[in-house]
Amino acid sequence: MPVGYLTGVVIAAVPMLLSVRPVARSGRLGRLSWIVTCVINEWPLIAVYWVVADTALAVGQGDIGPARSWAGVAIALISPCAAVVLVRRSLRARPVVAAAVDAPVMAHPGRIVWAPLPFLHRDVERIADLSCWPGRADCDDG
Repeated sequence: MPVGYLTGVVIAAVPMLLSVRPVARSGRLGRLSWIVTCVINEWPLIAVYWVVADTALAVGQGDIGPARSWAGVAIALISPCAAVVLVRRSLRARPVVAAAVDAPVMAHPGRIVWAPLPFLHRDVERIADLSCWPGRADCDDG
């Protein structure tokens, strides 16, 4: 059984399972569950891409052949199934978020698949030595 393949698949599958069904406890175990799932919950397709690349590498090297290695493939199927659940939840949340901020949410669904990582837009300009919002009590207006 390819141990490297199984390790990579488990590293992706455990946070995906915890994102779909988090630990319902407070304290250390709940905090550990949140830490493990905070990135995967926001970008579930990163785990899917990880598992696809890991599986393609294992197939390319001929490691997926014996019957025992198919257990790793079964574990690998957890990530895409969990990603479907997480993406459906996020798409259902779009109108709620739009109503909460009183503005339309303009993210295109194709961006979830093809460009899951956030990048700054080219029209965003950083200006040095500029205070946050004038008149706010928690900002240093000078």
